[in-house]
Amino acid sequence: MRDELIWACFFMLIACASMSKNSDILYAGLLDESYAASDQAKAHADRVASALPSTLPEKLKNLEAQSERVECTNIVGHTHTAQVFGDNGTGTRGGLYALSSKDGSKWDHVVRVFSNNASAEAKSPAIACDTNQYVRGHLNGFRNRIYLAFVMESTPGASSQFSQIFFALSVDGGNLFGMPPTDGSNNWKYYPLRLNVGPNPATNPTITVDDDGDVIVAWTETDPSTGATSTVSRRSSSGGAVFTAPQH
Repeated sequence: MRDELIWACFFMLIACASMSKNSDILYAGLLDESYAASDQAKAHADRVASALPSTLPEKLKNLEAQSERVECTNIVGHTHTAQVFGDNGTGTRGGLYALSSKDGSKWDHVVRVFSNNASAEAKSPAIACDTNQYVRGHLNGFRNRIYLAFVMESTPGASSQFSQIFFALSVDGGNLFGMPPTDGSNNWKYYPLRLNVGPNPATNPTITVDDDGDVIVAWTETDPSTGATSTVSRRSSSGGAVFTAPQH
């Protein structure tokens, strides 16, 4: 009886090892959940969140910050920030830049998401990182995406005056921002998506990712004729590729 129990335990160990190996193959390339929940990962996230590079990247050193910096930290502790920069002294208006740092010692990515021009400039950026491990009982295919929302506002001398909400995302750690294809192709659009509908001025965007992995962008709209304000939002359950109609 004792020998039978020993052999039974032996075969159970083999079965468990085989299941573990198959699981590693099935989820090859995905972030290890045990690391994401480990004290090491949490310590790294806390360290990065509390310390970003002390100097600006070379391409931004001669520019002036024109918005508050917003930031989020992804599931392994990389910090992603967004901020508007320009140079009022030379008439250069707000361009939106996204910056990423893996360890807080240097900037790993610096990318211009929206380039200011004679008729439009960026203002009031908002940012969110998807840090969900699982969504609706499945591995979250959108985790570590970086989502940006911001105001695109007309410059004072533009022929038409507007204030609109735009959205962009990154799937490669902040190297490129744009909109993913919705037709099954690989043709990304490297220009943000407008989310507000209609002529009412839109301001104060916020962006969040809920426990289901849905992206929610909300903002304030003002009726010019009455001055009344309302909160409007749109939701995406596809990692930012497609949004619902505006909800008031």
